[in-house]
Amino acid sequence: MRAIMKRYGKEDATFVFPILARHRYRSFLSQYNRALKALEQKAYLSTHLSSYTARHSWASLAYEHNIDLPVISQALGHGNTRTTLLYIAKIDNRLVDKANKKLLREILGAPLDRRCTK
Repeated sequence: MRAIMKRYGKEDATFVFPILARHRYRSFLSQYNRALKALEQKAYLSTHLSSYTARHSWASLAYEHNIDLPVISQALGHGNTRTTLLYIAKIDNRLVDKANKKLLREILGAPLDRRCTK
């Protein structure tokens, strides 16, 4: 994605793929999904790649970088934030798991007197 954006992107663009004309969207989407499927097969991935995978990835990264939920919702074209929360709910679990692991490392790696409480 970075290579495409570097080659075709513009500083003031409001779209990730600013090279698209609205009438060419369906054709591009079809080509994009075929390319992702080919990539998936070449990389022997167990995860299915599609434009939806890219949307979820974008939403995940935006959320993890503290982008406001209404902004993410608008970027995804959702009519309300409840739809976006379906994306974010899956992200939250990963973040909770990451936070738990970080705290466990801190607790278990701390000197004995810091681990024990009254």
